[in-house]
Amino acid sequence: MAVKNEIFPQPPFPNWTAIGVNWLAGFDFEIKVIARIPDKV
Repeated sequence: MAVKNEIFPQPPFPNWTAIGVNWLAGFDFEIKVIARIPDKV
């Protein structure tokens, strides 16, 4: 969180999802991501 606050100190903030990874070892999984490039001002 400290790094995120340093990189993104003010809005618009990026989407933020955190997951624990210690139980994912040996499992197949898929992550779906939707990204949007902000309109230029």
